[in-house]
Amino acid sequence: MKLLLLGRSPERDQTERDRILSALVRAGGIASEAAELLSISERTLWYRGRRLGLSDDARRCLRGHWRGRIR
Repeated sequence: MKLLLLGRSPERDQTERDRILSALVRAGGIASEAAELLSISERTLWYRGRRLGLSDDARRCLRGHWRGRIR
């Protein structure tokens, strides 16, 4: 599953947000594995999650400090 950054529009942002969350779920909340699924670095995953306004729980998960359920 590749993550493409094709410019910014609400539809593209939502698609990117959905792909990131889906990868996190598939990776069991482990950011390094989610990043690998998306073929991006962990740093890029964290940056994009922040830019896209992911929930605090999802961002904590991306930082590797949280292993619970993503809201």
